[in-house]
Amino acid sequence: MVVLASVQFNSSIKLKYRDSVHGTVVDHQTVFSEMASLFRVAGLFVVIFVISLLGLVGSHPLCLDFSPPFKPTGGLSFCSEYSTLACCTRDQDDRIAAKYYRSVGAVTNATCAARLKTLLCIECSPLAVHLYDAETTLVKKPFPGLCRAYCADVYRSCPGIVPLVSNSSQLLAAFRNGESDFCNAVRITDVNYCYPDVLTSQEFGPNQTHAYSNTEGCLCLRKFAGSLRNPLLLLSAEDGSGRIFVGEQLGLVNIYYRNGTRRIEFFLDISNVVLDSASPGDERGFLGMAFHPNFRSNQRFYVYYSIGREGAFRNRISEFTTSATNRDTINRTSERVILEMDKPFSNHNGGQLLFGVDGYLYITTGDGGSGGDPFNNAQNLSTLLGKVLRIDVDGRSPGLAYGIPPSNPFVSTPRARPEVFAYGCRNMWRCSVDRGDRQTGYGRGRIFCGDVGQAKWEEVDIIKSGRNYGWNTREGDECYNYMCGRIGPEEYPIFAYNHNVGNCIIGGYVYRGCSSPNFQGLYFFADYGYGKLFRLKELASNAWESKEIFTCGRDVCFNDLTWDFERNILSFGEDETGEIYILTTSYPSTQSFSGSIYQLVDPRRRGDPTSCNSALNTVATSTQASSTTPTTTTTTTSTSTTTPTTTTTRTSTSTTTPTTTTTRTSTTTPTTTTTGPSSSTVDRQQPSWNWSCDFEKRIDGSPDFCDIVQATDDQFDWTIFTGPTPSEPTGPDYAYSLPWYIYIEASNPRLSNDTAKIYLPSPPFPGEYCLSFHYHMFGFHIRELQLFVETTASSPRSTVTIWRSTGQKGNFWLFARVSLSIATNQRIGFIGVRGDEYSGDIGLDAIYLTSNACSV
Repeated sequence: MVVLASVQFNSSIKLKYRDSVHGTVVDHQTVFSEMASLFRVAGLFVVIFVISLLGLVGSHPLCLDFSPPFKPTGGLSFCSEYSTLACCTRDQDDRIAAKYYRSVGAVTNATCAARLKTLLCIECSPLAVHLYDAETTLVKKPFPGLCRAYCADVYRSCPGIVPLVSNSSQLLAAFRNGESDFCNAVRITDVNYCYPDVLTSQEFGPNQTHAYSNTEGCLCLRKFAGSLRNPLLLLSAEDGSGRIFVGEQLGLVNIYYRNGTRRIEFFLDISNVVLDSASPGDERGFLGMAFHPNFRSNQRFYVYYSIGREGAFRNRISEFTTSATNRDTINRTSERVILEMDKPFSNHNGGQLLFGVDGYLYITTGDGGSGGDPFNNAQNLSTLLGKVLRIDVDGRSPGLAYGIPPSNPFVSTPRARPEVFAYGCRNMWRCSVDRGDRQTGYGRGRIFCGDVGQAKWEEVDIIKSGRNYGWNTREGDECYNYMCGRIGPEEYPIFAYNHNVGNCIIGGYVYRGCSSPNFQGLYFFADYGYGKLFRLKELASNAWESKEIFTCGRDVCFNDLTWDFERNILSFGEDETGEIYILTTSYPSTQSFSGSIYQLVDPRRRGDPTSCNSALNTVATSTQASSTTPTTTTTTTSTSTTTPTTTTTRTSTSTTTPTTTTTRTSTTTPTTTTTGPSSSTVDRQQPSWNWSCDFEKRIDGSPDFCDIVQATDDQFDWTIFTGPTPSEPTGPDYAYSLPWYIYIEASNPRLSNDTAKIYLPSPPFPGEYCLSFHYHMFGFHIRELQLFVETTASSPRSTVTIWRSTGQKGNFWLFARVSLSIATNQRIGFIGVRGDEYSGDIGLDAIYLTSNACSV
């Protein structure tokens, strides 16, 4: 971890979660103690009661796709009663209308025609999942749930509309058997939701449903990626490609797409020059990355990383460009060093890079490290440490590899570094630029930073030109040393919290995405030491309301959502559409594959899928990639919707922020987009198809999870291994641990051309395919690995060696891939091992099969 070396992981964190009945927050020790007592008293009845509380879907608005309802853009013209909160888009509304008009001709009674419309439109109700009794079975009934009296009235007065609503043979058989059978068939488990009584319910009626869906509460998480080594960065290039760049502390950057697929090749690998450490909590490494505002045309981006230098510590900021032939990888010879900074200690490195709306590059630097800023760097304008810097990467000033913006506040101050934009910073960890309100643009350009405290206070700042943020005379809102109040005007934080609440802030983002409207304008941040999530809500120009945010329970976060996450929150990220992610780990070391990424999701209300998908389509028109779907795990519970709020009013100077466009000239960008691995490698005449298996996803260890047919021989066995390696070593050469993988175990230490095989599903059509592997090896002596293509009825027809080793031993990871021309009905097989003197095992972590030749 790179935030604060003096902070220690709090191993005594209690898991909290929401009591679905009372809405209170309880810890697990209290719950299990009370459950044990109740069990002794009530036995089986308590078990039944607890199971009922752990139902998959709680009593909250939910659509038939098990997602929250939304406000349809432009309202609904047919099922207009649901125009303000619905489970139907306008297209779905049109389809329901078409079904009604096809059917209504058979209905002669106006009352029955109105009932037909009502019953068809129930699918658009924000309570649809409950009205169709799918809350426990997760399967929609063929007819909405009707209250008994209303059902009897429909059966007696309008029997002809029943087959117009549903053609289910089972339902129609019950209908023909009589009123009693029909009404039993449309009876739902939870009669509180039956129609039309639910419309007047004091608990579930329209007013209550709208109030619930339009207010913030607990949140859920959608797992985006896993098995990462201290993920610190998630950002987009803002180039319309839809790519998401994920950076790991040891100096690696992967390309992901919004559907979770990942490219096999690294976008950037400078791990050979990045100075990092396997020690948990070490703050050095690959810390920052930013894409040039005109990246689409100039392909330039910037990185911030630690390097080794004898007798000192140094951070470097460099410019790279992508490859001229493949924009998904860098030009390895393109590095241009922009700036290097020596510092006296290893900690407090800052590391944020971001471009402001003015087109300049902003850089946060730590105060040099140790504790208390012993060299007074933060208040010293003649050093770059403890500052927010602003430079012009498109210009050149004398003696510098960059330009100095003429409006920088200290360009004319004697002995001050002209790069300084703001000062008095301790160790700002994670800053972000506010995209601005989606309608009004309010807030656009504000830079929010979390500044990690020393011993008592953590703070959130909005960065302004020339301001002094007080360190090391002040920490948070309180004095730190005797110079407090004697350094001239200071900019106070917009919010600060003491170490009774948390001990290591992680700065985040203002939410400006489409998917979770209730999040709009909220600034999300976290605490690393306590594993907490928070938000700030702006009430007025100088007033901010703070609130701790809990994750909901399993009755709300289910399906592809989860409520639990690794409790060391390392960083935040934002994709091109403004969705926010948290980057976490359970063990903050660059040698541990325990890092994960989660998207923040509001389970109460979502954005209109049509509008949000339209926004996505303007970013990326395809997510074809030779990669795997991300993992989704479920572990333990967490939490609540009821937390106290506090309001903090500041007396600092004006917070007016720019809402205009950049003041610098920018190059016109092309309208073409890149949308995945090199589009030139895709066969335009062949339909797209891909298959993947990431063994980390094997929740139960079942080989059927990935639909793989396994083959063994006398010498080898393919085995699902569920857990850490039996005797997991440590050190930089043993970075292979994954929570789930499949591996080959040798039953004979000396072999002669024996093989272990694994077969993949047969592709649906002939053509060019790219087959990729991610595997690791340790403790072995092996001759070669091979890839082969085999029909279902005969021996291998062809063999392609993808990697060969002669007498090699060791512990390492490998990526391998090969382009294959697959004929009809051919299967693809992988020879895991072929050779002699084999000992140890090989772990196969993921396989990817994509319907295009491998990009170069």
